[in-house]
This record gives sequence, structure tokens and C-alpha cells, in this order.
Amino acid sequence: MRLCVDAWLERRDPLVTLRDADSGRAVARWQGTAVGRLLEEGGLALEDLLAPLSAEATRRLVAALAVVRPLALPGREPEADGIRRG
Repeated sequence: MRLCVDAWLERRDPLVTLRDADSGRAVARWQGTAVGRLLEEGGLALEDLLAPLSAEATRRLVAALAVVRPLALPGREPEADGIRRG
């Protein structure tokens, strides 16, 4: 599966979604304070989102996100920490 990062950081409630690049289906989602923690803890850097990423760079980013926080699968009620889990 090819993944892409869909980030909306300038919203009142920031949102980062990992999507299947072919179908557009959300695979994982971080929202609100969870996005702030990703940025603070180094799992996500603004530089990673400023330019299109190579396939290898995307794989490294996805791996880093998964290590910092468990993958947050959409489809359930948001948890208190802002991460949606499946």
C-alpha cells in the first residue's frame, strides 16, 4: 500500500491523516492535542510536509509516526488524547 500524509495544521483543531494513496481511504488520523504532541516529540516535522516526499521519505515518516504514537485508525469515537483508534 502506498501512503500519503494529509496535514491540516493551520486549522483551529489541527489534523494529520495517513491515507492510502490509491483509494484515498484514511488509514490513521491524529487530531488536536495529539498533533501538537507529534510535533513536540519529533514524530512529525514541518519540513517533512513542505515538499512532496519520495516513497522512501514517506516510509520513514510513517514509521516515525507509528513509533511516536500507535496508529490511530478512524471510525471510532475520539479518545481523550485526541487520537482516533480502530
